[in-house]
Amino acid sequence: MSQLPDQATLFYLSCPRNVARIECFTLSHPAWSGKNYHITYTDTQGSNVTHEDGTEQYYQYVPMQVKPLSRRTDLVTGFEVTVGDLGEDIPEMLDAIEAANSMDIPVICIYRAYRSDKLDTLIDGPLVYGIDQISRDHQASTFQVQARPMNHAGTGKLYELRDFQLEGFI
Repeated sequence: MSQLPDQATLFYLSCPRNVARIECFTLSHPAWSGKNYHITYTDTQGSNVTHEDGTEQYYQYVPMQVKPLSRRTDLVTGFEVTVGDLGEDIPEMLDAIEAANSMDIPVICIYRAYRSDKLDTLIDGPLVYGIDQISRDHQASTFQVQARPMNHAGTGKLYELRDFQLEGFI
């Protein structure tokens, strides 16, 4: 039985060198009156992509730094994002949340990744994350994008394959 490779595998193993990974973030909150913020940091011209439901969306370039929160071995999924907005956009977004008295509702972040030569085909995503805290100063705003907790029984133990014996049937 053969399996078709997924888009990420095709991207990393067989695409030309001049094809880049375009990473896109959609930020949304009910207090923003239906206006979502679509940003990317990997295409300085911005990107017009096609979402999984067929709708087209333009992602504006914003200077950002994106770092993983932790090693991949601890099953924590998330990023630390620093947006170089010079204290302009993010503070306005936070003021709208505070004015609507909805600070207890987290900002939702949807992550998508595309190939630069096929902006209608997802490599990764859509992955839905939450943003609980945002810090800001006059140069940048920083926030952590994390997967929403599915349960409250975390052990803190790292998952390692050698801890589990896998036996097959003969």
